[in-house]
Amino acid sequence: MFSLFLPITEVQSTTPPASEVDSPRTGNSRILLIDDEEIVRQTAKAALEGAGYTVLLALDGVSGLDVFYRHREELDLVLLDLGMPGKTGTEVLREIREVDSMIPVVIASGYSEEEVAKRFEGAAISGTIAKPFTGPRLVAAVARVLANARGEKVTCD
Repeated sequence: MFSLFLPITEVQSTTPPASEVDSPRTGNSRILLIDDEEIVRQTAKAALEGAGYTVLLALDGVSGLDVFYRHREELDLVLLDLGMPGKTGTEVLREIREVDSMIPVVIASGYSEEEVAKRFEGAAISGTIAKPFTGPRLVAAVARVLANARGEKVTCD
């Protein structure tokens, strides 16, 4: 048995909690999750699959681009970690945008959502989510971005 201690942080977010999103529609949405942290990949995958999404995993920027190139016609969204060794999230985003300027990309980062939005201003990101995030918050953020990409209305309380 082991214990995992994480620092307590207070995060301001523009992403509504899952309870604030009415009936997220997942359908056959397929998400590519690129993150170098195993625990983040597995936790996010479980939350997203629990909400009905199909999730493809990549453990770094190089493998993420490989999966993206092989499956880009099937993908509905990319969830991209900002800070990774090797190819950073910034480099991966640049390459994805060279190939597909329309696919929704959500940046996940330990930086505040405001800092990430400022850093990527004009880079055509679809959303941000601050780490650490909960499964319901992640599902709500993904549902909102996908609904926006489809031109659907997402109502919040």
